[in-house]
Amino acid sequence: MLKKINKIVTITILLNIPIFLCAEYVVNDDHLLVDNTVKLIEEIGSEAKQKLNINFYVYVVKKMEIDKNLYSLFESKKFTNPYIVIISSIDDKKIDIINSQGLDELFDKESVIEDYIVPLLINYGKKTGSPSAAMLNGYSQLVENVAEVKNITLSNTIGSQSKTVVDVVRFLVYSSLLFFFGLFIYTRIKNKK
Repeated sequence: MLKKINKIVTITILLNIPIFLCAEYVVNDDHLLVDNTVKLIEEIGSEAKQKLNINFYVYVVKKMEIDKNLYSLFESKKFTNPYIVIISSIDDKKIDIINSQGLDELFDKESVIEDYIVPLLINYGKKTGSPSAAMLNGYSQLVENVAEVKNITLSNTIGSQSKTVVDVVRFLVYSSLLFFFGLFIYTRIKNKK
């Protein structure tokens, strides 16, 4: 009976260990990213490592020490070459992408940061309380950009799926505006007669 209880307790403990404790591609020391985000980043990172032979990492901290900067944070961790790291200090409002030599031409750093991370980080703390969506969005887009340059198709990224949704919504909005504008013009012409 005691062996069964020990076994159940051991299994329960193992199942409740948060995923970030064994994360390979996420450094989440302050636990700012939710477990589901870490899991998705790990899946994308694993596929990227396998197909692109590049290690993609996310390194997020809440606040840097006074005498530190993003690069010194980066240097404190050992990342496996070749690597691309999205590194961010949330409270300090600093974000950068650091990579090993020779990978600069595979992606547009400014585009990933400004178009895919910053717009979602603006709402950090107001709605979500977590930078998870911003980091996942930027990470996925970064991996997708590199895969596109290398002409490799990935199945786990979310960028193309969200882009399709945005394109459909944009089409519906513009179509509705055009319809109502046409209806407005039609009723104005009809009322003048």
